[in-house]
Amino acid sequence: MRYFVAALISLFTIQSTEYDLGLNLKVGDIYKQVITIEQAISQEIMGQTIDINNDIEISTSYEVERMEKGNFVMKTAFTYMGMDMRTPMANVSITSEGDDDASAIFKSMMNKPFYAHMNRRGDIVDVEGLSDLVASVAGSGALSEEELSASFGEEAMKRNMQMAAALYPEKKVKVGEKWQKTVTVDSDMVMVMDIEYTLKSTSSDYFVVGAEGSIVVPNDKPSNVNGIPTIYNLAGTLSGEIKIDTKTRWVIDGELTQEIKGEVEMKASANMPQDITFPMNLKQKIYFKD
Repeated sequence: MRYFVAALISLFTIQSTEYDLGLNLKVGDIYKQVITIEQAISQEIMGQTIDINNDIEISTSYEVERMEKGNFVMKTAFTYMGMDMRTPMANVSITSEGDDDASAIFKSMMNKPFYAHMNRRGDIVDVEGLSDLVASVAGSGALSEEELSASFGEEAMKRNMQMAAALYPEKKVKVGEKWQKTVTVDSDMVMVMDIEYTLKSTSSDYFVVGAEGSIVVPNDKPSNVNGIPTIYNLAGTLSGEIKIDTKTRWVIDGELTQEIKGEVEMKASANMPQDITFPMNLKQKIYFKD
């Protein structure tokens, strides 16, 4: 009986304890992050089904150089990039470790430092130094500075880095407690994710945070896809779990699943003789590890 009572007391203690999940990084330490994306896109254009599978991996190093106005100022660098795309037309594999012309852009971006300013709640307050990096890479002539800035410019990176970082609550939370975050991510299209996080459990090594949410692709302004004005009428859901280190509060493991579907409108232009509209389904898994 006393063991049962002890177990109840232990359970009550865990459920009533409030945890500050804010980042607890140390100046001088280096933190690693690997993001892997497995993406499957299915489109039906003029009666033909087109399936595209794309696997992406990006490894990043963050060295906390100092604190400034309550934010972590981190010397940041990409240490690996890889992409493996499979389409009905061709298969393309590019890595920062390759020696071919296609891999040259990824290789030229490796270990070139820029700075990210992150607060304890994982919000990216500022990114600096990427403009010079993009300009130097664009000088190779493979891609224009405008094309590179769309994915690796300071504003794009500021939003994209928050995909893994901006999950921390504004206040202390108990096991079972929920909080809300809105994250905007730039890729081939802009996605706005409204996410409800839940502190699901704790252990001596990590906290487990659950994520459930909705995804909307704003369609108020057309995207430019190879010179073609394109409107995405897409929406979907996301779900998953993330593990946070108990000491540093750094993300050490996690998996998110996203499912998005709807229609894509491509407008008549110099590269498109007439308007076309077609259905599109996108499923992707995003993995995080340190």
